[in-house]
Amino acid sequence: MTIIQAQNFIQKWESVGDTNRYDYSVQLNSGKTAIIELKGCLDGNNTNIFERPPHAQEFIIWSVCTNPGADPRHNAWSGIHTRLSAEIVARKQ
Repeated sequence: MTIIQAQNFIQKWESVGDTNRYDYSVQLNSGKTAIIELKGCLDGNNTNIFERPPHAQEFIIWSVCTNPGADPRHNAWSGIHTRLSAEIVARKQ
């Protein structure tokens, strides 16, 4: 049991990245399912590659940018404004 489970923040979580497009599935206390997809730096092309699974009530794209030369403020702005939002609008999501 993890700390977040022991402190009743969530019911359970599992790593599912080897069998799915996304990386983690989290069962929230409300009964909702949250899906987490890990990304590198958000200003990269991989940011546009995502698909919200039909069973996800919550869908989280989590940037784990490890490039020491990347400016986190610029990277987040660039990823959200020029990649994620443009893709979401184009898909009408």
